[in-house]
Amino acid sequence: MEEAVLTFTLDITVRTGHETEAIRTLTAVEAKARTDAGCVQFTWFQHVQDPYRFTLVEQWESQEHLDAHLAADPALWETFVPALAGEPRSTPLRPVADLARTPDEGTVRDFARTWFDRLSDRAPLEELLAYVAADGLEMVFPEATLTDHQEFAAWYAEVGTLFRDQKHDLERIEVTPAADGGAEGAVDVDVTVVWRATVVAEGRRSAARARQSWRLRPSFRTGAPEIVRYRVRSLEEIAV
Repeated sequence: MEEAVLTFTLDITVRTGHETEAIRTLTAVEAKARTDAGCVQFTWFQHVQDPYRFTLVEQWESQEHLDAHLAADPALWETFVPALAGEPRSTPLRPVADLARTPDEGTVRDFARTWFDRLSDRAPLEELLAYVAADGLEMVFPEATLTDHQEFAAWYAEVGTLFRDQKHDLERIEVTPAADGGAEGAVDVDVTVVWRATVVAEGRRSAARARQSWRLRPSFRTGAPEIVRYRVRSLEEIAV
């Protein structure tokens, strides 16, 4: 699975009287950064209508390359900091194309494993909601149909009172393009998972094999896959 290029902008404002120092320092920082391993792009721009403002556009092959760049010889930048008016402001960016990119099978498998691990671990609600669409949601369980985050939160809380020591073992996963087109980048996922848990009221272990149909799409918020449709097609009790 290909790792996404990291893209950032960094905005600074230079104090009056430090014009020559700004040109010299930013030129040197740019030249040095372009020789660092993993540098894809590193360019300072001056704002035409506000010449004391500068914006850096930088791209790195990985977080490790970026960390190495930031840790290497910071003296030049540190001596320049007093020439700045206010704190630099860094903004991470992502390509719009990521919002329409169909996730590959490896990404979907990783998503499914992580989703079930979070359910097994009873992760905080906020962690689960990061995997669930905020709009257009349909999650169909034998006991309830959920259409928004609030309903998912209520369902998740109730499951936590009914069962403990849950375990989800992913048995099968098949990924296909969305059958009816769907949103840009959407895929349909056929999932089989074995669920085991202790029924709190009875103190006994229970197990079932669930066959599910999902639809995933790239999240507008993060570009990562998110669940927009989740249907439990069948639930077969099995030996514990």
